[in-house]
Amino acid sequence: MPEQWEMKKLNERHREIARRTLKGESQISISGALGMTPQALYLITSSDLFVNEMERLRGRVEEELVEKAGEPLDRARKLLTAASENAAQATINIMEDIDLKPTVRLSAAKDILDRVGVVKRTEHVEGSLVLSFEQTNNLFEAVRESGGEVLELATISVDKEGKALPTRTRSAESLLPSEGHPGV
Repeated sequence: MPEQWEMKKLNERHREIARRTLKGESQISISGALGMTPQALYLITSSDLFVNEMERLRGRVEEELVEKAGEPLDRARKLLTAASENAAQATINIMEDIDLKPTVRLSAAKDILDRVGVVKRTEHVEGSLVLSFEQTNNLFEAVRESGGEVLELATISVDKEGKALPTRTRSAESLLPSEGHPGV
């Protein structure tokens, strides 16, 4: 049985085959352009050394494409960063301009606060308390005064054995006193 041929190292002709393969040329076109038989080309392109070189070259091409694709974004980011101080000053000027509508000035102020990380925080709080009617009214009033809202109230009762009975849930508004109604 004949011994199988294996390349020991890549020469310039092999690198030309690799470049043309990367460009998408067909095997027939490459063998014709380089004056070799398709069988000889097949022996080269199917060798482990050539296959590994192609993988390495494809990786480099992909890295270069990714790097070049990021260049316009990098340039844009540099331009925006350079203009950011002027933009911040323009926003401050809008906020301080007493000739502008208050809503425009307020919008500029909110934008500034948002950019520096000062934001209105909202939290959802759940828990349980046992309160008297008066305490409940005082709590609702305090929540309202602070700008919050009580969405619903659940009443849970337990039987003699300590097992929970069905829960009653009511909107918080239904518990507040109204004109002519003292509340629950």
